[in-house]
Amino acid sequence: MQIAEHTRERVVELLHEGHGRNEIARRVGISGTSVGKIAREQEVSFDRSKTAEANRITAVDARYKRLALADNLLNDIEGARARLAQCEGAAQFRWVAQAIDALTRSYVTIQRMDGDDGGADEARGILTAFMTQVHLVTGHPMPGSGSTD
Repeated sequence: MQIAEHTRERVVELLHEGHGRNEIARRVGISGTSVGKIAREQEVSFDRSKTAEANRITAVDARYKRLALADNLLNDIEGARARLAQCEGAAQFRWVAQAIDALTRSYVTIQRMDGDDGGADEARGILTAFMTQVHLVTGHPMPGSGSTD
């Protein structure tokens, strides 16, 4: 497909302004491959430093969101633990205990994403001991144990 001359000129203009390939493609309505071809024809290279900075900012933002989520999960775990003390009957106790298990596993998974386990091994050990006690109290198998007794 032939690209109109005014589109090519706009691509070159945006390249000189330092915009990235995908952004230019979206703005002018052509493929990223076509933008790359025009850039090569014009001997214009992309400013990778802006892309690297944008990627770094995105990663920091994602880490911040994970930390906030982990903090919320810890609050949820505390609330569930308080509710556990108020349970009436084994079924309700088991249900709340399984919720604590799921919340804790989610917390551990999020902590692992940033390379710092944040005490994940310790939490895993506490969680295993906790679920073992739940199993003993309720007589029901631990989730994921494969046991059906």
